[in-house]
Amino acid sequence: ETLSARVKSISLLSSFLENLVQAVDVEGIIAACEQAMSILFNIEKAMFFLTDQNNVLLRGRPSLKNSLHQTSQGLTLTLQQSSSPIVKTYHNMSIAYLTEDKATDNLADKQILTALRCNTILLVPLLGDKKPAGVILLGLPQELGSLAKSESKLLQVVAQQVGLCLQLESMKAQKTAELEKERM
Repeated sequence: ETLSARVKSISLLSSFLENLVQAVDVEGIIAACEQAMSILFNIEKAMFFLTDQNNVLLRGRPSLKNSLHQTSQGLTLTLQQSSSPIVKTYHNMSIAYLTEDKATDNLADKQILTALRCNTILLVPLLGDKKPAGVILLGLPQELGSLAKSESKLLQVVAQQVGLCLQLESMKAQKTAELEKERM
């Protein structure tokens, strides 16, 4: 990798981290991550599956500005009884791929591939304090079957930062709910 390419990657990553720090809520965190996927990896199709409050479901959620916002309404996967690679990525906490040929058993996976309009989806776990918080789904462009090793490492750094920010948001929401409960 050339020095100029490394400097460019570091500069773009720094910009992403700045946007992430400035995010005021989950929506802002998701939007910052989607922007980073576009700028750093040229991946335009991104969707998040985040856990619900009870850690029973993964719910599909892109940012409000994402073209997939309407399509993703109601996309839900159970964490207990699912054969979906998305749920397996959540539990295994490791990067995986969802492809058309692997989705034949699961209707939800087929719907997600159709929604993202791609043949290959990169599944990236979101971890907050070494605990799963969700999964990022990245629809890879047709000409890109997988990411290079260096891009994969950078993607893991981005996902780790997003996971930590989402965990902080969750903790903030829990604390707010506790304070509201005490006031009543």
